[in-house]
Amino acid sequence: MTQITVGSPKVKTQYQDPGKNRVRFKIPRSKTYLHLSGVGETHGIDYAWSGTRVQAQAIRNKALSEGREWPFIAVKAKQKVHP
Repeated sequence: MTQITVGSPKVKTQYQDPGKNRVRFKIPRSKTYLHLSGVGETHGIDYAWSGTRVQAQAIRNKALSEGREWPFIAVKAKQKVHP
């Protein structure tokens, strides 16, 4: 017996859209972002860290507890549009 399905059924999940409520860390003066490794800087958003506000707070607190300088501010993450 063969079953043919046209289209795909809508699956509900508990996860939010990954693009919503995301933030990046940016240094305003130099316009650089926190590298996705959580250490260092990068130009542009290709290799920039992106996460939720709770994750951002945890990274910031960890860096400050290790005595590292933290020049970054949290900004809304804009999704990069690929042609």
